[in-house]
Amino acid sequence: MSSSSTVSKSAEQAVASALRLRASQGISPRNPVRVFDIAEKAGVDVRFLALPSMEGAFISNPPTILLSSLRPSGRRAFTCAHELGHWTFGDTFAIDEIQERRDGPAAQGSNEWAAQVFAGTLLMPSRVLKNPFDHPPSPLPGQEGGGIYI
Repeated sequence: MSSSSTVSKSAEQAVASALRLRASQGISPRNPVRVFDIAEKAGVDVRFLALPSMEGAFISNPPTILLSSLRPSGRRAFTCAHELGHWTFGDTFAIDEIQERRDGPAAQGSNEWAAQVFAGTLLMPSRVLKNPFDHPPSPLPGQEGGGIYI
């Protein structure tokens, strides 16, 4: 199997895994997510540490995600989703150091690329991006009627 078909297959599996996780937690494909709540509900502990050279890490026993508290909030959310990808794939350990540039699947390796695809799909499924105005988002849980939409 060629490396491009391996990457394509792992990306397809990552998308399917992210959509299954959303569905298992009752999250519509068109609604925003609170990734830290998803991790908690899945039984994965999330810890924030002042780690200057690291984005995040995943340890399988017990399931724990370590995130750098020194990164911007949006980056912490994406990294948490990325590490949840490692958990979903059954990886036992993953560490992601801060890198200036990442050049796609060949440079990252198929596991890292799949975790990136998983994170992007978990946070924002492509069907929302393709037709964002076809289905307006629902309010965040607890905000029904409150006018807070994402």
